[in-house]
Amino acid sequence: MRYALPQPFEELDHTADMGLAVEGATAEESLARLVLALSATMAGVGLVTASRALELHADPGTFAMMAVDLLREELRHFAVDREIVAEVEVLSFDPSSGARITCRVGSYDAVRHEEGPELEAYKDVSEVVDVVEKAGISHRVARLVPLGVIKG
Repeated sequence: MRYALPQPFEELDHTADMGLAVEGATAEESLARLVLALSATMAGVGLVTASRALELHADPGTFAMMAVDLLREELRHFAVDREIVAEVEVLSFDPSSGARITCRVGSYDAVRHEEGPELEAYKDVSEVVDVVEKAGISHRVARLVPLGVIKG
C-alpha cells in the first residue's frame, strides 16, 4: 500500500534532538508513516510535489534498527540531493531479510518549505576536536560534515 503526505504523527518535545511518534495498524504502515513524518518536518507547511522514484534499503536487524537505517538514508538523500519524500510504499520489512521501500520524492524549495526545521548542532564539534588533539588523544585526519542525528 502506498502512503502519501500528510500522515498523522506527533512531534515529541526533546531538548536537543527531534522526536517523532507514529502509529499504524501494521509494522509496514508505522514505518511508512515514520518516513513521511520526517519528511513533513523537513517540508514544514509547504507541499511536496513528487517528481521521481527512489528506493531505500536497510540491512536485516530489529524493526527499530531497520527504521533508523532508513531514516538515516532519507536524511542523507535530503542533504545530498535536496529532495523530500512525498510518498512511500513498503516493499519489505522483515528482520531476517531487511527493509526495502520505494519513495516518490520532490525537490526541496527554501521559499516554499521555509517552515521546515532549523537543524543545528548543540555542540561545537571544532572545539571538541581541538581539545582532543591538544590532549594528544588523537590527530585530525579528515573533516566530515554531519547530515543529521537519529537515535534509535
